[in-house]
Amino acid sequence: FDDQLGFENWNDALVDHWCSIKKGITREAVRDAGGRLAKWPKKDGKYPCIAIPVFGKQLTGGAIQGWILWHRGGRELPVFNQGKGVPPKWVKVKSLHGSTKGWMGRGALDRIADARIVWKVEGPADMLALSALIPPELQLEHVVITNSGGCSEIPDREMLACLEGKIVYVLH
Repeated sequence: FDDQLGFENWNDALVDHWCSIKKGITREAVRDAGGRLAKWPKKDGKYPCIAIPVFGKQLTGGAIQGWILWHRGGRELPVFNQGKGVPPKWVKVKSLHGSTKGWMGRGALDRIADARIVWKVEGPADMLALSALIPPELQLEHVVITNSGGCSEIPDREMLACLEGKIVYVLH
């Protein structure tokens, strides 16, 4: 993924601007989810993005399995795999080429072993918005995660192992 994304230093003002476009999402929720500022594609940096990592069955102990991107200006991003000579499809949220299915929410995944309640939401924006609503004093007991493909993706058994023994609320 390093060949596709040009990562930038964290900048509160840029993240706050994006959060003002994506109502209900806070800078703290983006940071807790492992969010990064990036330019895509790396070679020309045409699209400034907020990038959130995707983790596999080893959670944050394993390699990043993908990245989900939003344009920092609230615009859409192109998907180019439509075929030769076919114009790109434009989407609000983009899965970076080569990404595989997995869990999102780095901080929540770091805390999931000790959490009592897991909120599994429909997609990445929902994860960020609900995460922003959990008061700091409850963030060890309540974690918010999503799978990278949203409601159209079914996590496999290995992915679900981290949820055993938890109270899981599924919000779709």
